[in-house]
Amino acid sequence: RHGSLLKSFIPIRITNWDASQVGFMEIDTVAHNGGYPAGEFIHSLDMVEIASGWSEQYAVMGKGEKGVASAIADIKDNLPFDLKGLDSDSGSEFINWHLVKYCDENKLFFTRSRPDRKNDNAYVEQKNYTHIRRWLGYGRYDTRQQLKAMNDLYRNELRLFNNFFRPVMKIVSKEKMGRAGQEGDE
Repeated sequence: RHGSLLKSFIPIRITNWDASQVGFMEIDTVAHNGGYPAGEFIHSLDMVEIASGWSEQYAVMGKGEKGVASAIADIKDNLPFDLKGLDSDSGSEFINWHLVKYCDENKLFFTRSRPDRKNDNAYVEQKNYTHIRRWLGYGRYDTRQQLKAMNDLYRNELRLFNNFFRPVMKIVSKEKMGRAGQEGDE
């Protein structure tokens, strides 16, 4: 199968991050194709740090491996903490030799989630709407001018707003409750 050797090289991580260490980020992309996936269009790279909730966004033309790896490198260079690891879904923009080489050269722990399991990347998936779609909607963006404007917004005002003025909520504990209608439930 195409890519099976590469996929076997990148370990699968199944939830339960060590949230006591800052520096591990989940990554995802959001397509800005307006419902029409033909041709080249902009994708937003979304990165969320697990322990602190710090987030970064970056617009990339297309979903090419070099462009995504370059965007990750630019974000890494501007983080207020040391990047220790990345966890992605199984998309081709992440599961490629360019990103594996980049992570190896930068001593980053690189893992992937199980295919078709969005809950494996819950930290970043929940930010795709609040940090990207809510601001840019579902339209098609496919010009260099739009790319430049999106990155200006992402790398300046929106970055400051999301990380310094928007609260991050995290679950402290879970408790399983009985279903309504069972004996003892009133």
